[in-house]
Amino acid sequence: MLTDAVRDWLIGNITNNFVQTPNVTNTTTFTGTTTWANYTYETNITYVPGLLQNTNDAINHNITVGATTNSVDGLVAVLEVKITGTPHKSYVIFGLWSL
Repeated sequence: MLTDAVRDWLIGNITNNFVQTPNVTNTTTFTGTTTWANYTYETNITYVPGLLQNTNDAINHNITVGATTNSVDGLVAVLEVKITGTPHKSYVIFGLWSL
């Protein structure tokens, strides 16, 4: 399970935004565009409550997080990814030649 900080680091990299973890709520959304291998992707991120508990239970490093903060805030980042650009297609025509 990812902690909130790792989740928000990943979302920040996808959307090219700095995500301030303490300010994330169930109404927080982000949108970003990424390009790789001549494909362009648009990602819409929504934080959804109720899928995880707001807890430190079962977190193997909860002692490093602190006693006043939970490792997991109970919000799950749901990513909707669309391909918005594709590489140009190239065609090669093969022919038979005779001399």
